[in-house]
Amino acid sequence: MVKRKGKTVYLAKSTGRVWDTREEAARDNANYNKDIHYRYSIKAGRYNSPLKDYNIPFIPEKKITLTNAGLATGAVLSTNLLDSIAVNAERAGLPIKTAIGLATKESTLNNPTYDIRSRAKIAKLDRSELKKAKVLGFEENIKPKQNIDNGDTPEGLLINYNPEDNPYQGSINYIFEKAKTWEDNLRMMRETEAYADRQAIRNQAQPSKSYLQAGFEAYKRNPQGYNPGQSNYVQLVNKRADEVWNSPEIQNWYKTYRKRSLEEGGK
Repeated sequence: MVKRKGKTVYLAKSTGRVWDTREEAARDNANYNKDIHYRYSIKAGRYNSPLKDYNIPFIPEKKITLTNAGLATGAVLSTNLLDSIAVNAERAGLPIKTAIGLATKESTLNNPTYDIRSRAKIAKLDRSELKKAKVLGFEENIKPKQNIDNGDTPEGLLINYNPEDNPYQGSINYIFEKAKTWEDNLRMMRETEAYADRQAIRNQAQPSKSYLQAGFEAYKRNPQGYNPGQSNYVQLVNKRADEVWNSPEIQNWYKTYRKRSLEEGGK
């Protein structure tokens, strides 16, 4: 029983939920103890990941448009996005150029590239559009187009990284995929709960870090495993890095970034 704004409410200690009556709180505690799916959902909701998906703001005063940058030519961004990439790459021990190549490969620096030839391999509508272009004779004029977005950029979206480190949610997803019967589901849930509890304790004890740093660390550990479905993934990341590094806007940013880093390091 606790007081909130002059009103008496009841706390279910197992779930942390607040109820108007003692009976409701007791029922919630009992449900938590007997229903393993409810228990997992409560634990998954309480899990506090040390990994944070921050938003990188678009700052109009720092806006640049890339030229001579390969597939990233025409990309619009603010240089603080590049600062965020560089700072987190250095924390992860990944070369800045490689980190920019990864962000370019995954999101064209938050300017996703729409390539109708690539999309036609998997999308019926785009196959139809490509066929029409061939018939009309302007297929050669079809070039990849960028979806320029001047809004804030979630770090995870920038490098297409979602760690999914919540062990309870991970177990739920895995078990619902693998269990063949409801009885299998219940058994597997019970068998993995203690492991998920231990994993949650270990995960939540780790130092807090951004998705960018965690993603760059993951790429450094196993670059080919970052996108295992693409056999030439590392080569493409390096190619995008080489292309975008030739951009005069990137080179100008890098010079100023290094100058600022040296000045701040000397303070």
